[in-house]
Amino acid sequence: MAEATEIRLEPAGRTFRCPVCLETFKNPKVLSCGHSFCLEPCLTHVKDNENFLKCPECRVATQIPSDGLESLPTNFSLLRAINEGPVSVPDRKVCDEHKKVLQLRCYTCEKDICSDCLENGHSSEEHDTDASRVIDVIGPVRRTLEDFHRMMSEKLAAVVDSEAAEEHKRIKTAQSIERSAELAMCNIHDMKNALLQNLNDISEADAQQFVVEKMRYQSLMDNAEELRNRVNSLADAMDSRELERLDDRKYIERAVVSLYNKVIPAYERPIPKKTKVVVFIPNKFTADIGELKIAPRPPPRTPPVAKIREY
Repeated sequence: MAEATEIRLEPAGRTFRCPVCLETFKNPKVLSCGHSFCLEPCLTHVKDNENFLKCPECRVATQIPSDGLESLPTNFSLLRAINEGPVSVPDRKVCDEHKKVLQLRCYTCEKDICSDCLENGHSSEEHDTDASRVIDVIGPVRRTLEDFHRMMSEKLAAVVDSEAAEEHKRIKTAQSIERSAELAMCNIHDMKNALLQNLNDISEADAQQFVVEKMRYQSLMDNAEELRNRVNSLADAMDSRELERLDDRKYIERAVVSLYNKVIPAYERPIPKKTKVVVFIPNKFTADIGELKIAPRPPPRTPPVAKIREY
């Protein structure tokens, strides 16, 4: 029986420790970047928000499933490695003819072979070997990857076209909103001008009445001032014994009576008021220029699944 050799899964002196808590992994969860961390308490404490989680090592964002962090994939390989410890495997056998490690299997001859055996009696064209099976898998896998690349290229081009179309729609929508807002402001401006013009038209007729009344009172004040000056002149004449001015007394008396008959009715006359009372009652006005609506998106299309030969 071949002697067993111990193969360590990690370098000597190192254990399977979580990079956050520095303790042995407990329920390790794998992020989209490939790094693993303990679910509790490490990932729950570093969670940024309800939708995304940034890797504590590389800062790559991982979308959190709707069911929570518990739905992230578990690193079962890491758990098995922790639970099983060091793995022992037997020493590799060597080909008796070519003195090389027996890395392959010839299923036609039902024996282990080395790489040189493929060129000497176990060719892939004539025998069913691990190498021939790999060659058989390469073709479908390569075609599958080419199909994937083509589908992703088409999808990327469609996304770019969709992005350009959406940007064009956004610009057109923004322009439409601008035009609607400008039209609404023009309408409001026209309404304001119409209200002010109507107010001016209503007030213009009443304004004439105030002008007439002011002229009347000013005229009476001018007459009274003229008569007062004449009375003062007559008083000065009397002081100077200018007896030829005695006849001015009768004129002044008649003028005072006449002015008194005009002033008293004017004084008792009520202050003129506008014939119409103008009151502005503002409306609770909101400029309604439209609304934005979001149309539903079509359901996503599921890509075809490539079939690969199994052995």
